[in-house]
Amino acid sequence: MPGLLELGPMSAEISVMGRPLTIYPLSVDDVITLFTEFPQLIQLLTDSKTDRASAVQSVGPLALGKVIACATQELKRPGAVEAAMRIGVGKQTEILDKVFEISFEDGIGPFVERLMRRTSDINQLNSSGQPSSAPLSAALVGDEPRPLAAQLRRGNSRSGSTVSRGTKQSEQPVSQ
Repeated sequence: MPGLLELGPMSAEISVMGRPLTIYPLSVDDVITLFTEFPQLIQLLTDSKTDRASAVQSVGPLALGKVIACATQELKRPGAVEAAMRIGVGKQTEILDKVFEISFEDGIGPFVERLMRRTSDINQLNSSGQPSSAPLSAALVGDEPRPLAAQLRRGNSRSGSTVSRGTKQSEQPVSQ
Protein backbone atom coordinates (compact mmCIF):
# COMPACT_ATOMS: atom_id res chain seq x y z
CA MET A 1 0.00 0.00 0.00
CA PRO A 2 1.62 3.25 -1.09
CA GLY A 3 2.26 5.97 1.45
CA LEU A 4 2.55 9.71 1.18
CA LEU A 5 6.13 9.60 -0.05
CA GLU A 6 5.18 7.35 -2.96
CA LEU A 7 2.54 9.73 -4.31
CA GLY A 8 5.06 11.47 -6.54
CA PRO A 9 5.16 15.11 -7.47
CA MET A 10 1.93 16.97 -6.82
CA SER A 11 2.36 19.71 -9.33
CA ALA A 12 1.54 20.77 -12.86
CA GLU A 13 3.29 22.94 -15.39
CA ILE A 14 1.73 25.69 -17.45
CA SER A 15 3.52 27.58 -20.19
CA VAL A 16 3.50 31.34 -19.63
CA MET A 17 5.03 33.34 -22.48
CA GLY A 18 6.98 30.27 -23.59
CA ARG A 19 8.41 29.51 -20.14
CA PRO A 20 7.21 26.76 -17.79
CA LEU A 21 5.52 27.79 -14.56
CA THR A 22 5.16 25.08 -11.92
CA ILE A 23 1.85 25.10 -10.05
CA TYR A 24 1.40 23.30 -6.71
CA PRO A 25 -1.79 22.51 -4.80
CA LEU A 26 -2.86 25.05 -2.20
CA SER A 27 -1.94 23.96 1.32
CA VAL A 28 -4.13 24.29 4.40
CA ASP A 29 -1.97 27.26 5.45
CA ASP A 30 -2.53 28.87 2.06
CA VAL A 31 -6.30 28.42 2.25
CA ILE A 32 -6.48 29.79 5.80
CA THR A 33 -4.28 32.76 4.88
CA LEU A 34 -6.32 33.55 1.78
CA PHE A 35 -9.74 33.12 3.43
CA THR A 36 -8.65 35.23 6.41
CA GLU A 37 -7.39 38.08 4.25
CA PHE A 38 -10.08 37.76 1.57
CA PRO A 39 -13.34 36.29 2.95
CA GLN A 40 -14.88 37.14 -0.43
CA LEU A 41 -12.99 34.15 -1.85
CA ILE A 42 -15.46 31.88 -0.08
CA GLN A 43 -18.25 33.65 -1.95
CA LEU A 44 -16.31 33.16 -5.18
CA LEU A 45 -16.22 29.42 -4.54
CA THR A 46 -19.87 29.15 -3.53
CA ASP A 47 -21.55 31.44 -6.08
CA SER A 48 -23.17 30.06 -9.20
CA LYS A 49 -21.31 30.62 -12.45
CA THR A 50 -23.56 33.58 -13.31
CA ASP A 51 -22.64 35.33 -10.05
CA ARG A 52 -18.96 34.44 -10.32
CA ALA A 53 -18.05 37.46 -12.47
CA SER A 54 -19.29 39.88 -9.82
CA ALA A 55 -17.55 37.83 -7.12
CA VAL A 56 -14.26 38.00 -9.06
CA GLN A 57 -14.71 41.75 -9.37
CA SER A 58 -15.33 42.08 -5.60
CA VAL A 59 -12.30 39.95 -4.77
CA GLY A 60 -10.05 41.97 -7.02
CA PRO A 61 -6.74 41.38 -8.71
CA LEU A 62 -4.76 41.40 -5.44
CA ALA A 63 -6.54 38.31 -4.12
CA LEU A 64 -6.15 36.46 -7.41
CA GLY A 65 -2.47 37.45 -7.51
CA LYS A 66 -2.02 36.03 -4.01
CA VAL A 67 -3.77 32.78 -4.98
CA ILE A 68 -1.36 32.40 -7.90
CA ALA A 69 1.65 33.31 -5.71
CA CYS A 70 0.54 30.69 -3.16
CA ALA A 71 0.17 28.09 -5.92
CA THR A 72 3.70 28.79 -7.14
CA GLN A 73 4.96 28.70 -3.53
CA GLU A 74 6.25 32.24 -3.90
CA LEU A 75 3.83 34.22 -1.71
CA LYS A 76 6.61 35.46 0.58
CA ARG A 77 8.98 36.26 -2.29
CA PRO A 78 9.12 40.03 -2.88
CA GLY A 79 7.41 41.01 -6.11
CA ALA A 80 5.74 37.63 -6.72
CA VAL A 81 2.17 38.85 -6.13
CA GLU A 82 2.74 41.84 -8.40
CA ALA A 83 4.21 39.57 -11.10
CA ALA A 84 1.16 37.29 -10.84
CA MET A 85 -1.10 40.31 -11.20
CA ARG A 86 0.71 41.31 -14.43
CA ILE A 87 -0.01 37.98 -16.14
CA GLY A 88 -2.69 38.31 -18.81
CA VAL A 89 -6.25 37.55 -17.75
CA GLY A 90 -6.54 34.53 -20.04
CA LYS A 91 -3.41 32.94 -18.59
CA GLN A 92 -4.48 33.85 -15.03
CA THR A 93 -7.73 31.98 -15.63
CA GLU A 94 -5.83 28.96 -16.98
CA ILE A 95 -3.55 29.01 -13.92
CA LEU A 96 -6.51 29.29 -11.53
CA ASP A 97 -8.28 26.40 -13.28
CA LYS A 98 -5.17 24.24 -12.83
CA VAL A 99 -4.80 25.33 -9.18
CA PHE A 100 -8.40 24.31 -8.48
CA GLU A 101 -7.94 21.03 -10.35
CA ILE A 102 -4.90 19.92 -8.36
CA SER A 103 -5.93 21.49 -5.02
CA PHE A 104 -9.48 20.16 -4.90
CA GLU A 105 -9.31 16.68 -6.36
CA ASP A 106 -13.03 16.03 -5.77
CA GLY A 107 -13.95 19.46 -7.09
CA ILE A 108 -14.62 22.76 -5.40
CA GLY A 109 -18.24 21.93 -4.55
CA PRO A 110 -17.48 19.03 -2.16
CA PHE A 111 -14.67 21.06 -0.56
CA VAL A 112 -16.99 24.01 0.09
CA GLU A 113 -19.69 21.68 1.46
CA ARG A 114 -17.21 20.13 3.92
CA LEU A 115 -15.91 23.58 4.84
CA MET A 116 -19.41 24.91 5.49
CA ARG A 117 -20.31 21.80 7.52
CA ARG A 118 -17.19 22.20 9.70
CA THR A 119 -17.84 25.92 10.08
CA SER A 120 -21.41 25.15 11.15
CA ASP A 121 -20.15 22.59 13.69
CA ILE A 122 -17.70 25.11 15.13
CA ASN A 123 -20.37 27.82 15.28
CA GLN A 124 -22.68 25.45 17.16
CA LEU A 125 -19.91 24.70 19.63
CA ASN A 126 -19.18 28.39 20.12
CA SER A 127 -22.86 29.31 20.57
CA SER A 128 -23.64 26.56 23.08
CA GLY A 129 -22.33 28.84 25.82
CA GLN A 130 -21.18 25.91 27.90
CA PRO A 131 -17.49 25.27 28.22
CA SER A 132 -16.41 21.81 27.20
CA SER A 133 -13.45 19.85 28.46
CA ALA A 134 -13.52 17.79 25.27
CA PRO A 135 -10.96 18.76 22.67
CA LEU A 136 -12.40 20.45 19.58
CA SER A 137 -11.62 17.44 17.38
CA ALA A 138 -13.46 15.14 19.81
CA ALA A 139 -16.46 17.45 19.83
CA LEU A 140 -16.56 17.48 16.04
CA VAL A 141 -16.58 13.71 15.67
CA GLY A 142 -18.67 12.93 18.75
CA ASP A 143 -15.85 11.17 20.58
CA GLU A 144 -15.46 11.80 24.27
CA PRO A 145 -12.09 11.93 26.03
CA ARG A 146 -11.21 8.71 27.76
CA PRO A 147 -12.11 9.11 31.47
CA LEU A 148 -9.64 6.48 32.72
CA ALA A 149 -6.57 8.68 32.32
CA ALA A 150 -8.28 11.56 34.14
CA GLN A 151 -9.39 9.25 36.97
CA LEU A 152 -5.88 7.88 37.32
CA ARG A 153 -4.42 11.39 37.47
CA ARG A 154 -6.98 12.45 40.09
CA GLY A 155 -6.38 9.27 42.12
CA ASN A 156 -2.62 9.76 42.14
CA SER A 157 -2.85 13.42 43.04
CA ARG A 158 -5.13 12.70 46.03
CA SER A 159 -2.90 9.99 47.46
CA GLY A 160 0.18 12.13 46.97
CA SER A 161 2.08 9.20 45.51
CA THR A 162 4.52 9.77 42.75
CA VAL A 163 6.88 7.54 40.88
CA SER A 164 10.39 8.74 40.25
CA ARG A 165 13.81 7.21 39.66
CA GLY A 166 14.76 4.91 42.50
CA THR A 167 11.29 5.15 44.09
CA LYS A 168 8.34 2.80 43.95
CA GLN A 169 4.85 3.94 44.85
CA SER A 170 4.61 1.70 47.93
CA GLU A 171 8.18 2.10 49.17
CA GLN A 172 10.37 4.83 50.56
CA PRO A 173 13.20 6.22 48.43
CA VAL A 174 16.05 3.82 47.91
CA SER A 175 19.38 5.26 49.06
CA GLN A 176 22.13 5.02 46.52
